[in-house]
Amino acid sequence: MIEGATPESVSCTLDGAEFEDRVAAWREIGRHALDRSAGEGSVTTMFPNRPEIVEKLRVLIDAEKSCCEFLEFTLRERNDVLEMELRFPSGFESTLAQLTADER
Repeated sequence: MIEGATPESVSCTLDGAEFEDRVAAWREIGRHALDRSAGEGSVTTMFPNRPEIVEKLRVLIDAEKSCCEFLEFTLRERNDVLEMELRFPSGFESTLAQLTADER
């Protein structure tokens, strides 16, 4: 579990159209994913290391910091591949699965 995350703190502060727009933005960038692997409390997604994808991911990750403080992102550039690791508290797996269901 992510340090400091409690059931009360594991909720997004976006609502309505803002929330739907954010989900759509993640699904759009998710279409570029090369591979995805899930572990306990984390998901790692590989993307092509292209400037436009790097920029979109950085914008989305920064946006998430303001509404979903319980999520932790790490972005690593490795030659031709961009690796994004998302860490989340226990119990968030089912919500994440619902949000990403239409990505591919």
